[in-house]
Amino acid sequence: MSELRILTKDQVDQLLEKSSDSMVSPQVEIINLMADTFSTFSNSPDLVQAPHRITLQTPNHAVLYMPTRVDGMGTAMKVVSVPKDGKGGLPSKILVMNEATGELRAVVNAAALTAIRTAAGCALATMHLAARNASNMLVFGAGAQSIAHVDLIAAIRPTIKHVTVWNRSKERLESVLTLLREKHGNMVFTGIVGNNEALEQAVRDAQIICTCTNSYEPVFNGEWVQPGTHINSVGSYRLDMQEIDQVTVALPRKIVVDSREACKIEAGEHVQAVNDGHRNPDTDWVEIGEMLKKPELVSQVRQSESDVTIFKSVGVGAQDVAIAELIVRRAEHENIGQMVDA
Repeated sequence: MSELRILTKDQVDQLLEKSSDSMVSPQVEIINLMADTFSTFSNSPDLVQAPHRITLQTPNHAVLYMPTRVDGMGTAMKVVSVPKDGKGGLPSKILVMNEATGELRAVVNAAALTAIRTAAGCALATMHLAARNASNMLVFGAGAQSIAHVDLIAAIRPTIKHVTVWNRSKERLESVLTLLREKHGNMVFTGIVGNNEALEQAVRDAQIICTCTNSYEPVFNGEWVQPGTHINSVGSYRLDMQEIDQVTVALPRKIVVDSREACKIEAGEHVQAVNDGHRNPDTDWVEIGEMLKKPELVSQVRQSESDVTIFKSVGVGAQDVAIAELIVRRAEHENIGQMVDA
């Protein structure tokens, strides 16, 4: 009889703080893992099986099933339940398969993993595209994604000294600011609620902007964006969602994306630019995995220090496979998790 490993949220959080290499921080290890994952995804498509997600409707939830296999890395499926009343967040799990036997190997709580792998992808883009001496960052949203973006980007841009966090709710904002101040004592954190002069100034001051909201309309005015700014946009994942306006979309020479095909059907503001005839995904979009293999593409995206750059991420299943496999291997090495007969 085989055994199945169950990893809870607390156990996953514990494992995320460990590194397989004592010379590399856990955050940098995950960023490097995402670099390998995106490179494989873009440049070796024959190694990746990623059918489009399956959605089932129940009376109270939409349930999404996202299976992916990356040859040489693993096979997994993320299951996400989206409550129809909008409450309760996004309960999700990743099922990790045993490559040798085909049996289910582990069930992993994915609450933190989705945020971490997304932020690691943005940190990777930031590492290649943002100003080397960037010291000021603006983050929209006060959820797990926003916290993860500060954690991961701070790991590759230690020059960042000031972070402004914007959110619609003051209560949630204050809670996140308290947590971030405890984690990053060498950084100054400021909070903003609502659309006001303080927000405009924060956009003008920021060298790195991260939008991590589920907004249906732009969260800032593109006319406020200053030359040389790098923008990570991760919150909009449907055609009716937008975090950045068309002024902002038009600023970069090229848009860097995680998946060209996925963004064609999910990245609302960028699909609008295509439909309006202002962008061509075949010539104006560059996958980050392509950019990693061909460094000369970086100079096409950012030809001068004054160029604005955008990384748009809607998430790809290969990222889930990679980070879940990493966490399960760490759990097996540390003997963490509840084992049950399967």
